[in-house]
Amino acid sequence: MKHSDFLQFVSVFKASIKEHIYGQEDLIEIYLLGLFAGGHLLLVGPPGVAKTKSANLSAQALGIPFKRIQFTSDLLPSDILGAEVYNPKEKEFILRKGPIFSSFILADEINRAPPKVQSALLECMQEQQVTIANASLPLENPFFVVATMNPYDGVGTYTLPDAMLDRFLLSFELGYPSIAVEAKIMANAEVQQEVTALCTHKEILAWKKLCLKETFVDDKIYQYIARLIDGFRRQVGTRFTHGISTRSALALAATGKVLAQIRGRNFVIPEDIKYLLPFVLSHRLRLTFGAISQGVTIQKSIQEVLGSIAVEYDHQP
Repeated sequence: MKHSDFLQFVSVFKASIKEHIYGQEDLIEIYLLGLFAGGHLLLVGPPGVAKTKSANLSAQALGIPFKRIQFTSDLLPSDILGAEVYNPKEKEFILRKGPIFSSFILADEINRAPPKVQSALLECMQEQQVTIANASLPLENPFFVVATMNPYDGVGTYTLPDAMLDRFLLSFELGYPSIAVEAKIMANAEVQQEVTALCTHKEILAWKKLCLKETFVDDKIYQYIARLIDGFRRQVGTRFTHGISTRSALALAATGKVLAQIRGRNFVIPEDIKYLLPFVLSHRLRLTFGAISQGVTIQKSIQEVLGSIAVEYDHQP
């Protein structure tokens, strides 16, 4: 699979989604980063800012099987995963698969379901399999979960535990649009909200392999990522409540490879890691009460740690 084919797909994908989602160029690219890096995406923001709409349009453009799960307070784990159901005619139990058996999963308003339902996704997102009645069943490849989440202080929401948040490769926070963008949204409200499939399942797998297997990462880049992660861990107790996992480092390396290919390179540079750091770490970091009382924010903390770690990379392959 040629790199030029991948770049052409990226260009057409962005242009296609931008016809329906205005003022969210970074968000459109984040979908590609999550999919081709083999991870999952968490979208955070108030209702009505195109979280669900962007997921629907992206799934249409990718042309892969798509299922939407509306998370509510009365949802059960079996509603997501499936269960064994007794068939009186055959006098035996049969497996009825849940909506999780699809390639693109939209977990809509994930924080409106209680913890036992949220935890139903843990095995799926990490190991790409489901265990039902002592049987482990593989999920689709690719398997891409996009979860939307309203702010924590909303009515009827449940805080996502750290173990769940750490399963998300990337997070993206959506705000309200500008006056100009909102006017454009209203002017085009009646436009048909569908896009055609722009690639095949085979092409997605080939491009995923291209990004992850054929992108060069210098040892100095890996060391730079490790020093960044250590920089955050050194502030546990003063600024952050806990350290961040090695999964964060792996996420930076994987998304760095995809971003490099999207930018037209087959090697990762420090600027890729700097750009990705807020998307990879924002949902994984928690500020201490003392830091919050001093007006410290997650984004400010990320930039301060980023600025304190020297870059020891001045060449390319």
